[in-house]
This record gives sequence, structure tokens and C-alpha cells, in this order.
Amino acid sequence: YHMHTKEENNRVKLGKDEYFVLGDNRNDSTDSRDPDVGVLKKSDLMVRAWLRIYPFNKFGLLRHK
Repeated sequence: YHMHTKEENNRVKLGKDEYFVLGDNRNDSTDSRDPDVGVLKKSDLMVRAWLRIYPFNKFGLLRHK
């Protein structure tokens, strides 16, 4: 999977269990675009999503097993 980052005009190649994360305030967030953060591995993730907004027809709380 390739993600094109508009700000730096670079491509990021993600491997299996790798994530490119973006903050909710893209102009002022420390996220994967910051070289000190970069791509995260699944083992780096410590939280789970609890609300889905998009697609709108699936809006609602998420249940995890």
C-alpha cells in the first residue's frame, strides 16, 4: 500500500502491520508526517477506536472482542 503525502510530495510504502497515522488537527499535530514519529507498527498502538464516523451509513460505536 502506498500513501501519498501532499505536504511533502513523498510516497510512504507500508508493510504488513504498519500504519501511517494522522492527527485530527493536521496543521498542528505530531503524527506520521513527523520524522520523529514515522510509520507505526501494530505493536506500537496502544488504543482502539471507539466511534466510527465514516462511512456515514456505518456511523456509531464500535465493539471490540
